[in-house]
Amino acid sequence: MKPKAEITISDVVYQFWEYYRKPGNGAWGNLHIVLADNNVKDVHVEFCIKDAQQRGDTEGADLGRILLKMSKGQRLRLSAAVDAYGRTYGTPSDYPTWVRNR
Repeated sequence: MKPKAEITISDVVYQFWEYYRKPGNGAWGNLHIVLADNNVKDVHVEFCIKDAQQRGDTEGADLGRILLKMSKGQRLRLSAAVDAYGRTYGTPSDYPTWVRNR
């Protein structure tokens, strides 16, 4: 069994928000398998890291390594936390078009 996560969602929510709102990342970019599709096992995160590296997405790979340090439960809750963060601290123009129009 893995030890308790060393990282909290509040520690990283801003980093993930900044990644999410970048052009092309509205569906979580190279991390979508984990953060949009809720596949939260380590093997899924490792796939995302490899995919990000192959596509030259250094930030996505770095965030993937952060995800590996988080529990599966945290991974499941992170996307909603980023959404809540954006709605609190962001402006509607910060959101990708498909989010603004839902």
